[in-house]
Amino acid sequence: MRDIMVDIETLGTDTNSVVVSISAVIFDLTSGKIGSSFEIGIDILEQALSGGIIDNSTIAWWASQSKEAKGALTRIESHSVGKSLESFNKWVAKNSLSNLKDVKLW
Repeated sequence: MRDIMVDIETLGTDTNSVVVSISAVIFDLTSGKIGSSFEIGIDILEQALSGGIIDNSTIAWWASQSKEAKGALTRIESHSVGKSLESFNKWVAKNSLSNLKDVKLW
C-alpha cells in the first residue's frame, strides 16, 4: 500500500501553530483495505518556547468539544518534535511496500 491518511491536531490554524499530535493510517485506495496505524504526541511546551503559536479561539473550540474529542489532546504520551518526526518518518519507511517517493500522503 502506498496511500497514507494523515491527521494533525493543532492549537491553531496558522502555519506556525503548535502541533499536539500526528496520527496516520496506511490504506489501499482501490480495495479500501486498512493497514497499520501511527500516533504520537508532540511536546507543546517545547514548541511554544520555540515560537509556536497557541490560538485562543482554537482553545475555545477544543473546550466546546465532547469529552471523547478532548481526549485526543491528552491520551497519548508527548515526545520532542525531533523524536516525533523521526518516529513518523521511520514508520512510513517501514510500512510502505513501495518506493518512498511513490507514497501519497492525504
